[in-house]
Amino acid sequence: GKTMNDTKVNEPTITLTKRMLSKSIIDANKSLTVFFKEYIGGGSYDSIDNGTKMVHPAVLSSFDAKEVMETTITLYRRPRGDKLLSIQNLSAFAKEGDTVKFDMMDDQIWMVVHTPSELGDAA
Repeated sequence: GKTMNDTKVNEPTITLTKRMLSKSIIDANKSLTVFFKEYIGGGSYDSIDNGTKMVHPAVLSSFDAKEVMETTITLYRRPRGDKLLSIQNLSAFAKEGDTVKFDMMDDQIWMVVHTPSELGDAA
């Protein structure tokens, strides 16, 4: 069985569903809200009013980094406060069941797409 590496417990990840890819709407889970707060600070959900959004530059990358694409990630809150995000061009890069891991490199948000088998290799 796989065990979570202690230092990686809060590793910000999303496993993609069909709805996320077709609607480009992703609910920000706890690991992501913590990640954005830690790394973006002023641009995190704490500083977004309900019903508004904030766009950040980002990079999409395949697991082997053979494919890399500049993109944007939009953080927004519904009028009632739900925390959501949208990743431009995600559906061109990832499929249902893939996992996206978020990281910060050179002041940019990197989103590395892992297929289920690559996720196994990386564990």
